[in-house]
Amino acid sequence: MVKRLNAFERLLDTTVRNMGSSVGKIASFLTTRRIRGVVEDSEYCAIAVYLRKELGESDVEVGDTITVNGVSITTPKAAYAFEAAFDEGKYPDLIQRSK
Repeated sequence: MVKRLNAFERLLDTTVRNMGSSVGKIASFLTTRRIRGVVEDSEYCAIAVYLRKELGESDVEVGDTITVNGVSITTPKAAYAFEAAFDEGKYPDLIQRSK
């Protein structure tokens, strides 16, 4: 059975998927927007920082799921793969050295 998404879940899913369908596209998307995140920090990783800025929400966490103010979606494969690469330091231009 496929879960139906509510309006905010759809907005969140669309916002994440619009970053790109591959690790490289997501990295380019975030680089173009001058987003910087903290490695191995689910609340301040590059995707979380972007979502916080784009959605105007303060409670954001990225992992297996992306949760914004208690609303969660499954992290799309490309975004999950990007986060793994980001945490490994593969995108140094996207790394913020301190919060």
